[in-house]
Amino acid sequence: MCIRDRGGHIRINRPFTYRLTAFLVLGLGLWSFAHQARLPALAPSEDLSRLDWPVRIQGVVTASEDQARFQVEGYAAGTEITLQSDGPGPVGGERTVTLVSAYSWSYLMVSLISGMYFWVVVAFVFAPRVGQPAVPLFFWISVLYGTGVLVGGVYGQVDPGMVDLLPPLLQLTSLAFLPAAFLHLSLAFPAKTTLLESRPRLPLVFYLVATVLVVWQGSAFLGYFRTPGPEAWQGLAAPQNAADSLMVIQVVAGFTVLFIRARRLEAADQRRQLRWLIFGFLLGSAPYVFFRTLPNLFGAPA
Repeated sequence: MCIRDRGGHIRINRPFTYRLTAFLVLGLGLWSFAHQARLPALAPSEDLSRLDWPVRIQGVVTASEDQARFQVEGYAAGTEITLQSDGPGPVGGERTVTLVSAYSWSYLMVSLISGMYFWVVVAFVFAPRVGQPAVPLFFWISVLYGTGVLVGGVYGQVDPGMVDLLPPLLQLTSLAFLPAAFLHLSLAFPAKTTLLESRPRLPLVFYLVATVLVVWQGSAFLGYFRTPGPEAWQGLAAPQNAADSLMVIQVVAGFTVLFIRARRLEAADQRRQLRWLIFGFLLGSAPYVFFRTLPNLFGAPA
C-alpha cells in the first residue's frame, strides 16, 4: 500500500489501495447478495387486501400490507408463520402460511451479473487510473451503485445481530451517498466549474447531509427491528421521505448542471464526454429515481 519515492519519502500507492478497497467491497457485496438470494415473501395467493387490519404476524402487530410484507422478510423461505386477524372480514381468524422465495433465479442472476459488472469496472478500469482528475469520483459512484445492486434493498429483520445489520446499513449508505457523489461529479467533470473553484468545500456539505440521513434512517430501522409495531413503522416514514426527496433533488440538479455545461463548453471533446455521461447516468438512474422513487413520493404506484 505504501512505496518510497526516489527521495526516500513514503507515499501511498493509490492504485493498489483503491484496488484493495474494490476487493473488500466485493466480499461485502457478495455476502449481502447471499442475504438477498434467501429473501422470503408471502405466496402470491395470499391476498392481504382482504384482511381486516391490524394483523398479527407471529404475534407482531402490523397495520398495513407494506408493514406485513416487510415483517415477513425477517424469516427464511419455507418457514411457516401464523397470521391472525380478529376482524369480521372474509379472511379472518388465525391460519398458518408457508413463506416462498421472494425472487426468481433469473432475477437474482441479473442482479448478480449487474453487480459484478460494476465491480470489474471499479477494479480494472478506475482503480489503476485514480491519479487522474475526477476518476476517484467515478470509482466511488460505481462502488456505491454496484453495492446497492448486490444488497438489493433494506429488508425486515427478526432479532438481528450486529452482523445482520450490515446489509441494511450498506444499502442506506449507497442510496444516500450516490446522488451526492453524482452532484459532485457534475461540478467536477470534465473540469471544475467556477462554483466548485470558488467553493471547494461545497461537496463536503453534500456528504455531511448524506451522513445525517444514514444515521437518521439507520436509527429508525434499528428502532423498528427492536420493537416492531405500527408506531415504529410510522416512524420510518419521515427519514425515508427526506432521503427520497433529497435523492430526487440532487439527481435533477446534477443533470441540470450537466445539460447546461454540455451546451456551454467550448471544447468539442468535452461536450461529447458530457453527452455520453448524461446518457449513461440517465440509463442508470431513471428506473429507480424517476420511475420508482419520484412517483412514490406523490403516492402514485412505481
